[in-house]
Amino acid sequence: MKKFFLSVIIVSLSSCTSQSLDLSTIDFNNPINVSALENLKVYRKENQKGHYKIKKENNEFIFELVDGGERVTNYSFTTPETISQLNYKGIQLDPNSDAKFSIYENKIAYMHITADFKTRLKLFDVLKNKLGSPTEITTGKTNLSYIDVKMQKLFLEKFPNETKLNTDDGYISFPEKLRWIKDDILYILSFNVFENAVESDLIVISKKALNDKIIAGYQNSENDSLIKKYLNK
Repeated sequence: MKKFFLSVIIVSLSSCTSQSLDLSTIDFNNPINVSALENLKVYRKENQKGHYKIKKENNEFIFELVDGGERVTNYSFTTPETISQLNYKGIQLDPNSDAKFSIYENKIAYMHITADFKTRLKLFDVLKNKLGSPTEITTGKTNLSYIDVKMQKLFLEKFPNETKLNTDDGYISFPEKLRWIKDDILYILSFNVFENAVESDLIVISKKALNDKIIAGYQNSENDSLIKKYLNK
């Protein structure tokens, strides 16, 4: 069982405003105007001291923060009220999801959002228009009945090489993860399939954040076969 030992200080839970933020306008390579987040109603804000380290102790993997001078501010939006303030070029986020942001060295080094499943593949369309064709696509396989006919047609239309319908076996192969690398920023768009719903889940993370191991879950990226190839590009 994995255990997480976090050395963070919870600063505040909310600040009341009626503002909104279009996340597609964020420039991950330049310093952020912190007020863009601070002026929103934030569910949680945390100050993090240090980077994450993994070690094995009593046959268990333990993740802990080690203070090497890194200073990170983490923002979480985890309620329908706080999520409703956010959009990605007009695309609404899933009100039951979490949206997370990490500011490191005065830049947004990490963002994790989930689009409302009713928006279908609109998030992909926006990202393709912004970033071009994905650098890499990996496929997955699921029960054909889990993806409705309209979504099947969209996958076939937009990803003809990655989408295969096997009606005899009742399965569909589809583009499960798409990756872009641009200006030292890694974008990972995942299509998560649930029964009768496909979610578009987006993670944006800088190479600096990966190399400095400041994001929980990404502290061992050099050993992740799907990510390490991008670290030296």
